[in-house]
Amino acid sequence: MADAKPKRRNPMQVAKRAKLVVLPLAMVPMAIALLRYLGDQFGGNAIEAFTLDTGNWGIRLLLVTLAITPLRELTGWNWLITYRRPMGLAAFYYLCVHLLVYLYLDFNFEFQWIIPDLSQSIYVVVGFASFLMLIPLALTSTNGWIRALGKRWRVLHRLMYPAVILGVVHYLLQIKEISFQLWFYIIAGGVLLAYRLAAPALKRSGSRAAK
Repeated sequence: MADAKPKRRNPMQVAKRAKLVVLPLAMVPMAIALLRYLGDQFGGNAIEAFTLDTGNWGIRLLLVTLAITPLRELTGWNWLITYRRPMGLAAFYYLCVHLLVYLYLDFNFEFQWIIPDLSQSIYVVVGFASFLMLIPLALTSTNGWIRALGKRWRVLHRLMYPAVILGVVHYLLQIKEISFQLWFYIIAGGVLLAYRLAAPALKRSGSRAAK
């Protein structure tokens, strides 16, 4: 009797199982950054280095989150969509820590100093505006909110694009120099935004060609 062929695994089921470790793995750089800060390994201005590290990882994970849908549409790998929510939440967690580092380590939650800094530092205002845009996205990332909002959920979650743009501007104003990392953010964000703007036209032309 011939051996039965091994049962082929469903990629979506595999992705759903793997999703359980995505968020913990995404938190590893944060744990490393915290250990480096506590171990005084960041050098002279440890608070600034810790702030930049958490902010950078927040931007990187936002870009990864935005890249999932184009990759899914271009490759047909529908299982990729499984990772969009945990990656987006991981980005939000990093930016929460980024904000807390600013509020606590820089100012010890003393708002009599924080409020004047908001009025004097443009990069802080831009970064705070970017963070505010992400709050409703994080709050409405559950299945219940997706069902309740329907098509409006997709419209709301387009706020991620201006949030990323403002995040990159915030980073530029903070470091005040053009770096390789900044160019990467600009190019990657620009490509993703261009694809999002062109996607409806590409889909219409594709559907007409298929007829």
